[in-house]
Amino acid sequence: MDRRIGPLVIAVSLAALLAAGVVLGGTIDPSTRTVKAGALEVRWSLKNPEEIVSVRFKGGPNLTRSAPIATGCRDDLEFFGDAWGTAGDENFVSPVGWGTTGTWASNGGDRVRVSSRASGCYGTSDIPVATTYRFSDTASAFTVQRQFTFASTPFVHDLRAFIPRLHPLEKFTQVLHPTASGNTLVTESSAACEDGCHVANWNGTWFAVHAPSTGQGMIVVHRSGPRHTLWVDQDGGASATTSSSVLLVEPAGGFTGTVTDIQTFCFYDSSMWKPSLTLPKGCTSSSVSSRPAQPKQGVLSRAWMSLPGRAAAVTHVTRTKGLQANYTFKVVPVAGSRVRVTWYRDRHEIQPIEKGPAPRVTSVLLTGSYIESGLYEATLSVRPPAGSFRVLATARVRVG
Repeated sequence: MDRRIGPLVIAVSLAALLAAGVVLGGTIDPSTRTVKAGALEVRWSLKNPEEIVSVRFKGGPNLTRSAPIATGCRDDLEFFGDAWGTAGDENFVSPVGWGTTGTWASNGGDRVRVSSRASGCYGTSDIPVATTYRFSDTASAFTVQRQFTFASTPFVHDLRAFIPRLHPLEKFTQVLHPTASGNTLVTESSAACEDGCHVANWNGTWFAVHAPSTGQGMIVVHRSGPRHTLWVDQDGGASATTSSSVLLVEPAGGFTGTVTDIQTFCFYDSSMWKPSLTLPKGCTSSSVSSRPAQPKQGVLSRAWMSLPGRAAAVTHVTRTKGLQANYTFKVVPVAGSRVRVTWYRDRHEIQPIEKGPAPRVTSVLLTGSYIESGLYEATLSVRPPAGSFRVLATARVRVG
């Protein structure tokens, strides 16, 4: 605890509670971070909780590949499930990639939940990310819900929220998708888009990464999320993988608050689907929900700093005798959860306080005189029953 601040008072206001249900199914081995469901076997890295290192379909070979790059951090940058922008130069951003740390957990049923942040490597920005997977033992598919908590600091880039990489790229050479009208199936060449291509003639529903030589591939169904387009790409260097994905289009002023995107990934072979506008049963079956159950720790819609008793967001104040951290939940944590707000000054902890969950949480820092200059941060964490604390968001303001 940092005692340089002097006497202070921290308060949290609270309201009523909500609860969420759980649906069970699937086979998950937490010790190896492996899920076996239907015809799929998916395995994550034991080091990076967001990194999927193996995807096997019908007992076949691994369909993905991870790799670092020649310079920079030693962690893998390219892997199934990373998240990038579209630039490859000084504007490169990677909210999920190298430098990613966090937690990987399952509920013992059909879901895997990952909480992460990427920092310390080029292009990272310490953005809290929550990724939830839902599997089915009756379909060759899984659904992913990914949430980025940008809080009040705008993320001024287009965002490839979840990049599903297939290997080898010499095999998966085509991207199939309906036109904007939805009446015609179009074939794109991944090799023609080594630096990435926007595809405007798309209706925003689904696309397939296809191997014409074998008839095998993966269909990506976009379920829910911000305004988006199709990004056709491949990375022929380190990982030698396809990297076509849904691209979330930056809104005016950048992404702020909590941004949620939901996609379903369906794997097929020539016995299950031949390219057409009609998707195979596994991609439309209700056995794979388009919306995974909301995380037990809740869903945060906004986090920001203000002056005590005020609602207007501030990112810098010259001097003040107090600060107020504000958090608004879109989905409140389940009953019995604990909420913790921890204050920091220049990354030194001041004091944490725990309370119960509520749709709106505020935490006030007050001193007897003007507070010292520095960067003040208030981190909100939630601990569901029988779980551990997970950071959802950090509100920040600079004083002085």
